[in-house]
Amino acid sequence: MAAGHPAGAHHRGGVRMAQSVLARSRRPKVRRLADSIVAGQTVEIGGMSALLEARTS
Repeated sequence: MAAGHPAGAHHRGGVRMAQSVLARSRRPKVRRLADSIVAGQTVEIGGMSALLEARTS
C-alpha cells in the first residue's frame, strides 16, 4: 500500500491494535478474534497494495 494512504493507515492500525490484544489477553475467544483481525487486515493491506501498485505502474 502506498505510504501514508489513509486506508493503509486504517488497516495497519487495526493490525497493531489486534496484536496488542494478543500480547495481553489469554482469553481464547478474544485471541481468536484478534487473530482473525490480524489475518483479515493483512490480506486487505496486500490486496489494496497490489491494486494501488497496478494503478500507478
